[in-house]
Amino acid sequence: MYPDAYKELTPVVYGEKAVKKLPIDLGPHQTCIVMHWHERIELLYVYEGELILQIGDRPFTVKAGQVGIVNPCQLHAIRTEEHAVRFDALMFEIAHFCNDTSATRQHLEPLHRMDVALVNVTDDPEVLDSVKRLVCLLDDEQAPALTAIGEVYRLLGWLTQRCCTAPRAVHTTDKKFGTVLQYINQHFTEPLSTCQLSRLFSYNEAYFCRQFKRLTGLTVSAHLRILRMEQAQNLLRTTNLGIAAIAARCGFTDPEYFTNCFTRQYGCSPTAFRRQ
Repeated sequence: MYPDAYKELTPVVYGEKAVKKLPIDLGPHQTCIVMHWHERIELLYVYEGELILQIGDRPFTVKAGQVGIVNPCQLHAIRTEEHAVRFDALMFEIAHFCNDTSATRQHLEPLHRMDVALVNVTDDPEVLDSVKRLVCLLDDEQAPALTAIGEVYRLLGWLTQRCCTAPRAVHTTDKKFGTVLQYINQHFTEPLSTCQLSRLFSYNEAYFCRQFKRLTGLTVSAHLRILRMEQAQNLLRTTNLGIAAIAARCGFTDPEYFTNCFTRQYGCSPTAFRRQ
């Protein structure tokens, strides 16, 4: 499992239709969602422009007329590059749609257990048609809740039939590696290297790097950068410390490099973030 530092803790209120719809508009070079994971599934239906769906360290471009898919417990972020984007984020819990029928046991429970995964981008016409139907039902306050729930089953049927990939293996790890992640989460403001970490925990360095990437979807340096950026964001919100002092507290020896990293991550400078 990914480290708790990435886990989204804010609960989602789904309502009687069991799906949350969030409309989002972003300009160019904006970060909408920073790197995180959660147990629900999310579908990102793009109307105009394009967004970058970052899954681990792999970026996917989702264009108008396509759907981005975030599997349960999949580390991800959302941003834009040159193009603005308008999209709906649809989210729901697969577990809410599992029951004692053979169909859900065969198709939905493996998806909920993460034994299988869905592709991260699709323009399958049946999936798109079902997503559009679901959006209309969610927007219509008079639409019966059971009709919307029925459309979710229709959508899941097309997703599991058309968009399934090879089995996932996100939970396979040794117990000692959990200690590695805990150590990094506690010491991320200190100078850390893969050489140092692999020696500290008695790993071969090449194996350590492969295992870390396999389990988190990120390199060690990317993982450290995200933790440091989250800490910087918190300090900018809650303290009056100067930028250089915040950079030092987050493990950056060069304030200019810190500012560049922060701007790439969040689409604005630390100073602009603090003003906002």
